[in-house]
Amino acid sequence: MIYFLTGTVRDIVDTRTAVLVTAGGIGYGVELAGGLLATAHVGQPLECWVYHVIREQSQTLCGFTTWEERATYARLLSVSGIGPKVAMRIMDCPLPQLTAAIDQGDTDYLKQIPGLGKKTAQKLVLELRGKLTLEPLAVSPINLPSSNLAKTEAAEALVSLGYETGSVARYLEAADEALGAEELITGYLRSGA
Repeated sequence: MIYFLTGTVRDIVDTRTAVLVTAGGIGYGVELAGGLLATAHVGQPLECWVYHVIREQSQTLCGFTTWEERATYARLLSVSGIGPKVAMRIMDCPLPQLTAAIDQGDTDYLKQIPGLGKKTAQKLVLELRGKLTLEPLAVSPINLPSSNLAKTEAAEALVSLGYETGSVARYLEAADEALGAEELITGYLRSGA
């Protein structure tokens, strides 16, 4: 199962799908949710949480900015009548507004989503009310302005060891771009940050 991809956007092949080339040289077609799609630019680095949809006739990788978006997408797919394409259209809505609309039973807001009728909107509210409040993932990626792979690896390692995300991000943003992941980790530990 693929959960997370980091790479460079090679191409945007249709209105929603980006070809993401990883450090290993493998190109993945990833269908991007609205917020992530807006940040995807050819030649630029991109990180995304991935949900792998497997159907009888196809397999699709769907990319999201946060773990919470990915988990929400998975919950949407659990509702009968909601398929991968409609769920991606639903995910174009900002997550706080979507969660509020479902929790408050606001079917008028939900019916504005293309492909979502009155009965399906009511079913969404019935099945997901109160279930979309998610706890953040304990280890969330640090969004560094740099595309430096060593810094990304160091950040993931330090956060997974329990160091505070903000402190790690501040240290790595100021660190020398030429340092490797091991040197960055050692430097952070020695700094006492």
